[in-house]
Amino acid sequence: MAAARTTRAWAWVIALVAIALVLVLAGGAWATWRPLSDHDAARLTARDVVASVAESPDTRIPRETSDRQLSALGPAATPAQRDRLTEQQDPVELTTAASRLTELASNQEDAELAATMAGIAASWSATTVRADSDAPSVMDLEAADQLDVAAAERCTPELTALATQLDRARYTAQAAEAREDNGTDPGAAPLRQWQEHLDRLLDEPHAAPLYACDPHPARGGYQLPPNIAENAPDAAGHVAGDVSEYAAAALASSAPAERPWLLASLETSARAQALLQPQEPVPALVGDITVTGQ
Repeated sequence: MAAARTTRAWAWVIALVAIALVLVLAGGAWATWRPLSDHDAARLTARDVVASVAESPDTRIPRETSDRQLSALGPAATPAQRDRLTEQQDPVELTTAASRLTELASNQEDAELAATMAGIAASWSATTVRADSDAPSVMDLEAADQLDVAAAERCTPELTALATQLDRARYTAQAAEAREDNGTDPGAAPLRQWQEHLDRLLDEPHAAPLYACDPHPARGGYQLPPNIAENAPDAAGHVAGDVSEYAAAALASSAPAERPWLLASLETSARAQALLQPQEPVPALVGDITVTGQ
């Protein structure tokens, strides 16, 4: 009788071990053969773009900056994921890499991932414009699509706060240019260009409806930076940095329909800050500070 019970016990043990082995093998097979999700495909492609910039012989991005950007995009691809990536990146120059990341950010459903990609792209664009003030933008300000978002869904603190910051930046840039010897100083040209970009951003269909929100964005009458009399471009550059932070926060929480306007706001503010504050380092990621209100 005892022998029979022992035999049955061993049979159960063998069966459980067999089931566990099948589950382990099945899990391994799934990890090897499962499709790569759209999220991972975009994230890992962005990682490859950043790595390609780091490996480019003519890159102007310090290695520690590239490492920080790679870290922000999460872990590297596993061998199985690497096999499923359809796109391999050769070393590329900054403008091409920034355009690729902006494209990825435009089509990304995950808002936080889109904000990370856009931040990296904007910092690269700022680096190129500092080296060449005529370097083309990677984001077309005229490319904004018609919005297909209910008005109530657009009255978010992040979007109305960004509109306030854009208007504040225009107010500051106008005041700063007036202090630049009637527009003849070296800082006057980037100030005028910044104002033109701000006018276009605030005239776009994405901005105007926000003024119907409650509470709505502020308009005019802002307190100017305290150092505007001593260094007007630097003062305007600080405000451009604020716009970058608000744009990045809005990108991390807004719907894809908002992306064209937000991407343009982020890139143009990063480029303006790079020109107006040439003594300051270009950040590895634009907009590290999360802003949720006005």
